[in-house]
Amino acid sequence: MEAVRDIAGTVLIQDGHLHFHFRRAFLHRRDQNWSYGSTLPSSVCVWGRTTEDFIRGRDENFDTRIVVTGALGTSDDSRFQSGAELQEPHRRTFSGKPRFVLADQALSDQGKCTQQRHRFLLQRVAKALANVGELTIKPHPSSSDKHLQWLRETFGDRLASTGRGWEVDEGDDTTAAIVTFYSTIYTDAVRQRTPVIFVSSPDIEPVIPRIKHPLVRNAASYKELALIIKRYVATGVFPSNSAGAPIEDVVARIQDPAELIVAEIMKASPMPPKAPVEPIEPKVPASADEVLVRELPFPRGPMAVVTDDYSYRTGSAIPLLTGLKTLAPEQANSICLIDSRAYLSPQALATELRKHRVLLVNSLAPFWRSRNFAAIIGDLAAKGTRVLVYVHETEWVFDYESSRVPERHEQLLEVLPHIEMLCVSEGQAAMYRALGARTRVVLNTTPGLAGSIARRKDGEAEEIVTVLMAGTVQERKGVALFSAVADAAHDLGLPYRFQWAGRLTPRLNEGTRLSEHVNWLGELSRPQLEDCLATAGVFFLSSADDPMPLAALEAVRAGTRIVTYSRVGTAEVLDGVAGYEHFNEYNVDSALAAIGRVLQSEPDYEALEERLDQFDARAFMRRMALAFASELDNATVAREQAPATSILKARRTADLMASTARFISTKPNSHELNQLLRSARKRLPMPLFAQLIHVLGLARWKSARPWIALSEATRHLPWKHRDLGRQYALQALEINPSSRQARRLMVRHSTIVSAAIHVRRRTIGNARKVAVVR
Repeated sequence: MEAVRDIAGTVLIQDGHLHFHFRRAFLHRRDQNWSYGSTLPSSVCVWGRTTEDFIRGRDENFDTRIVVTGALGTSDDSRFQSGAELQEPHRRTFSGKPRFVLADQALSDQGKCTQQRHRFLLQRVAKALANVGELTIKPHPSSSDKHLQWLRETFGDRLASTGRGWEVDEGDDTTAAIVTFYSTIYTDAVRQRTPVIFVSSPDIEPVIPRIKHPLVRNAASYKELALIIKRYVATGVFPSNSAGAPIEDVVARIQDPAELIVAEIMKASPMPPKAPVEPIEPKVPASADEVLVRELPFPRGPMAVVTDDYSYRTGSAIPLLTGLKTLAPEQANSICLIDSRAYLSPQALATELRKHRVLLVNSLAPFWRSRNFAAIIGDLAAKGTRVLVYVHETEWVFDYESSRVPERHEQLLEVLPHIEMLCVSEGQAAMYRALGARTRVVLNTTPGLAGSIARRKDGEAEEIVTVLMAGTVQERKGVALFSAVADAAHDLGLPYRFQWAGRLTPRLNEGTRLSEHVNWLGELSRPQLEDCLATAGVFFLSSADDPMPLAALEAVRAGTRIVTYSRVGTAEVLDGVAGYEHFNEYNVDSALAAIGRVLQSEPDYEALEERLDQFDARAFMRRMALAFASELDNATVAREQAPATSILKARRTADLMASTARFISTKPNSHELNQLLRSARKRLPMPLFAQLIHVLGLARWKSARPWIALSEATRHLPWKHRDLGRQYALQALEINPSSRQARRLMVRHSTIVSAAIHVRRRTIGNARKVAVVR
């Protein structure tokens, strides 16, 4: 089809789950599921947003139109949709031996694996099922006569007839589950409300989706399958996937898929010829770093990437998935991807991780979600495994998780000094250094950053300016500030239109108000978000805590003006460039003023493009490679971090005083001071924490921010120390008389101190009266 794309319109219609790329290994040349994606059709009709996101995330230059049409005979099937809406765990009581249906797929006939491996896996799966209950084997409709004959000889009367799908008999309550390598049979299973288990294997790679639904489970091997079915039969509760894509994202609910597909076919037209790819001349390395990366991109030997999220729906998964796609085949083949949620027991996960001498854990989420993950990582690190964590979390998430799972959080804090943290910003790195971790800044990346950024045409200003925010609707993203700014702009009659693109998160507090002056767009597809960014006048990142938000990078790529709080990672990169403004005080007036300033500026596109280049996927992976190629010097890191670490470990006044003096001598910035105060509040006894604030207040801080941080910290102290807050706020005002935050702290502390004096006088007076009566 690639040869005729510029002659006739070609449409590819999804009929299963494809990865849309061609595997070059000899064994896979005959597998149509891998080769269709290389035909470059003019249009692709997909079942749901999951496949659409996969295709778009694979290649930012993909010029094919992608349309979600739903699945024929499924998206418009009321029985399937009814089953798809199930939320409660599937429960079943078996009156006799449970029956399992093994739905075979023609893996060897389709070139997905050798005949020997296919038959071996079939026999092992059949044995695991037969040990627990009765077994029926259903061949795939495309199975060859030779394979059907082998099935008859091997399994005898347990073989069912061929044909599409599987129908459970009316009133049948003995079919426990369908077990399969056949990736689309789950549509029949959900329609009939029968559980389905997908079985995979390291050397057999059917394209199987991971779906989060009460009736769907993925097993990584026949051994894991045996554990799953034993647990299911013993408890009567089907152990479905704990993570994965929502089923409505895999198969969209659409009334008439056929009508959409026909419409797409009717308007298909020839595509322009693909531009010839110019051979890339090897460049002379610009630095020793590039030489190092080219010669030793990643460590030789067993290496694994460990995470519990491989979807493009979350910001923590996107950078690493995007970067891995840039690796050469020989590099990518040496990296094992491990889903930490795919193992039934901590022992099984630990056994898998021990096979690798280098582990890259993506995000700290597994430490909080898994009860034993920190212990496993700590044990591996102690035995010589090199562990790096590509970290996305900062203070807000730390505070949330420490209150939600305090024991697991304490385990994480104990492990931190023994692992290397790859951070997305300097501010984030300062936080982890204060906790005793070794850090390196590698930034991040997202699809579509390559090439020149969009230039907005000069012309008349828009009558109404769209102010856009993108991200999940939650406190950390600043939903309260965004709503308040929208309300203030409306009250002032400013010509702004406020929009928020992102789904509502369950973490949103009930009392949080969503302004009626904001157009809450909900979750958008990547093309829809790109359109919003391209038409927005300002991208207003309202987050108070965001180490390096991907949406801001995408806004730069779209040529949109940007406003953020000064303490997010974006400020580290864009500060000083025309077209970007930050606000120092996290309040409505400061944010609104920054929006006004940025609209008066003329963006410096060349400077913005230069800053954006460092986030290119290949540049990101070069920094990652450097992190692997050169292990951080423990002695150097210990020297750099000793003052802050010693403060947190201090249990005597003398030790605290000495460590604090060393910390002040390193001339820490306000980020590092804030991180120290946050950590100290949680880890130091209250008397030592109060002494720490006293000693830090003796330093000669030259900017207002450290004094503001100290003033804020005094609110956690007992009453007798509260006057310090007023003194520190006064110091901040002497340096920066226009600081509204310092003025507000001054008023707050003065009020508190006055109230405390009043209460104390009343208490003393009452005590005297009691003494007179006696």
